Amino acid sequence: MSFQRPLELFGFPTHDACPTGEPWDRLRTELANAPVRDAKCPFCEENCNKIRKAKPNPLIGNCTAGLIRKGEHAAWIVCPKRFEQDDIIFKDAAAAFGLTGTTVYLAKELKLGGAGNLDFALVTLKDDKVDDFIGIEVQSMGTSGSGSIWTARNDYLAGALKEQYSYGMNTKDASKKILVQMLHKGRQLSRLKKKYLLVIQDHLLGQLRSQFDLSHFRPADAGDFVYIHSYKLECVNGKYLLKLQEKISIDSMTLPSILAPNPDRDKLVTEKSLQKTVSDKRKRGKVRELPATI
Repeated sequence: MSFQRPLELFGFPTHDACPTGEPWDRLRTELANAPVRDAKCPFCEENCNKIRKAKPNPLIGNCTAGLIRKGEHAAWIVCPKRFEQDDIIFKDAAAAFGLTGTTVYLAKELKLGGAGNLDFALVTLKDDKVDDFIGIEVQSMGTSGSGSIWTARNDYLAGALKEQYSYGMNTKDASKKILVQMLHKGRQLSRLKKKYLLVIQDHLLGQLRSQFDLSHFRPADAGDFVYIHSYKLECVNGKYLLKLQEKISIDSMTLPSILAPNPDRDKLVTEKSLQKTVSDKRKRGKVRELPATI
């Protein structure tokens, strides 16, 4: 059955009853002014940092959320740490870029000049110097109306999780943000002849294709420097697992084209439509004449 509600909280699937023990017992009894801060994330080696934005910023713990749109159900990853499950994305990347059979190191949060930080990098060494380097970014989805997710979180702790909660996904915001990052960071790394990999869900890749011109991407080519790996989140034996769905790439010279709108989707402005827009504004008194200047 399709639910619009959190599908995983603190790494645990919500189709199962809320567990007892750590950190669940403390979460149930936490005080409003002293929220739990040290709930371990099962997907990485750190504490959960998925907080509610309202003060005092308690942990909301939402990893994955179901969304029903136009009658279709999708499970969206809403926390970037969720992508770190069992090192799946890193193992897939190492295999895709021919790093198997050698020692591979994983680094986090690497500064990339003025382009900001990389989420991760796979690195191999030769004579104690960097040999292969794969910069990796992950993009999860942000939610809108997340007050309902906070309600769902507390309902789950109380054993009263409902089937439907009202919230949405900020797909447009995430799409624009990640493409700009891909452009800046991908170009930086390609200058050094190093690879850049964006890891996203299949849902987001579909959203990107509907909004932007990704026609220059092709099946992953070893000669390119900018790649996308898209993943499907499948429920297998009651557990959600990442599965690599598609590998595509683009050359660095064509990379700026990704910011162009999808020509099959967007209505392109014409001289006639521009004239009508200005005319309508004038009729409604929405334009004013600038005072004469010398």
